[in-house]
Amino acid sequence: MSDSALGYTLRLRQRFTLDEIHTLGFGWSKFQEILDIKDDTMMRKCALLIKKGRLKHDEDIREFKRTANAGRSAKVK
Repeated sequence: MSDSALGYTLRLRQRFTLDEIHTLGFGWSKFQEILDIKDDTMMRKCALLIKKGRLKHDEDIREFKRTANAGRSAKVK
């Protein structure tokens, strides 16, 4: 396992409970994308939007992440 993958694994466990991880049901790449969001509130908002199907494509998730990390309110289509 790479250092990067280990870091994401540790952050995943710190930021989400096991029940949340199972309930969200995301693949590993989706979790990696949202774990890069610095603010926990925005990270959870992004996860919810993905779960609801409002953020479907990687490009949409990355745009949300860039906007959130820049401290701006992320817009969703």
